Amino acid sequence: MGSAEQAVPVAAGLPSRVLVDSAGLGWDGVRVRELADPPVADFVLAPVDSLTVLLVTAGSYVVESGAGSRRRHALVSPGTSAVNAPRQEVRARWRSDLREPFRSVHLVLPAASLAATRDALPRHMRRADPDYLGRDDPFVRETVLELGRAARLGLPALHAGTLAQSITSYLLLADDREDGGNGGGLGARALSAVVDAMHERIAEQITLADLAAVAHLSRHHFLRQFTASTRTTPMRYLTSLRMRRARELLRDDTLAVQVVADRCGYPNPTHFASVFRREHGVTPSKFRLSTG
Repeated sequence: MGSAEQAVPVAAGLPSRVLVDSAGLGWDGVRVRELADPPVADFVLAPVDSLTVLLVTAGSYVVESGAGSRRRHALVSPGTSAVNAPRQEVRARWRSDLREPFRSVHLVLPAASLAATRDALPRHMRRADPDYLGRDDPFVRETVLELGRAARLGLPALHAGTLAQSITSYLLLADDREDGGNGGGLGARALSAVVDAMHERIAEQITLADLAAVAHLSRHHFLRQFTASTRTTPMRYLTSLRMRRARELLRDDTLAVQVVADRCGYPNPTHFASVFRREHGVTPSKFRLSTG
């Protein structure tokens, strides 16, 4: 109980503003920071003796990481995670012209903790230190979100330590999941342009042909390449953006549901209510009541 807090190495040079930092809470062997990220960034971080799990909590943009033949890119949005392995240089850049907040939560774990956890796992289940860009993993998402909440509220070290140990074991267990890298999909610039167009025209009746034109591809090739890059179809991704926008607008009880529907690209309020209920399990009106 009375042991001193162990410092966790954190890479310097991130172009982000720290909103919350668990340093000083007495959490041993784990550090959590909530950051406000800029819409444009291009940076290099020196290697540190720790692993970082990054979870995007606000904003959608295309991130490029690595250099040369190892360069990769992925479309990230709220719920997308990335992992930077210990002792590796990090090169990353992104750009978005959208006027929306960009937020992320960073969980930092010392390499020594990873090594100790790996040694405790059955040999046939161990894996190398994870390193990926752009993955939608519900366990990672919920665990990092809870650690972010714990940091904001100043919850006890036992709570944070239990969560950190759980996600460390999870990341080190052998599995064959692939990350969301480009893998034959759209190039970073084309993907970014398409996502920006979705945001900018979210209230319009956008078609697959419209989005394919942004990428200068036929509808067939655009559909295949966008899906390869994001693991979802263009129209499905557009629907997710519209539903996220709808949730934000419904929290403003001065806006009629019809107005919210129009602003999210649904001129027919019945269709809007049907899509919203399919996505969230409740009607827009009931969602508004639950968040009021």
